[in-house]
Amino acid sequence: SYSKQMITIGNQALVFLQSTFVGDIYPFGGRLTSDIANCARNELFDFITFLHPRRSGGSLYTNLRTLLHFNTRDFFNLLTMAFNDDEFLNAIDIQKRRSFFDILLRVMVDDISFSSNQIGILFTFLARQLSKSDQEHIFMQGILFEQVMINIREDFLRLFYNLSLCDFDACS
Repeated sequence: SYSKQMITIGNQALVFLQSTFVGDIYPFGGRLTSDIANCARNELFDFITFLHPRRSGGSLYTNLRTLLHFNTRDFFNLLTMAFNDDEFLNAIDIQKRRSFFDILLRVMVDDISFSSNQIGILFTFLARQLSKSDQEHIFMQGILFEQVMINIREDFLRLFYNLSLCDFDACS
């Protein structure tokens, strides 16, 4: 559990990331110039995916892990906005974007500290990205794609089963 101050700072960081990724000036509003926006997008993207060497004894990709643990849903919402923004897609090199999806998968799927709900959010994000016809920045191995689809299907079936158990007369 986070203190009120940490929640405020975390939420401000998420808004800052989202604003910068789409080229807005936070917190004052307005637009960044194209050159500054592209530089800022790349710098933030590099910051999020910074490896952090293991020699310090810590985890890999600690910046990304921190954002994912703080608020998984909001972090993926801001990523969705960024990956729907043509300027963002043009600013971030395709190899960086492909690498980012690999990093996300490695960080979340291989770490037992992420809940099945958080993994489901990741898989939903990936499925949405994969479904876009113009998304050339994602390449996923067949078996991994199958895992994503199975997880989404299981979540849907679980939700459907829970709804079927609900006594709707008691709910109204």
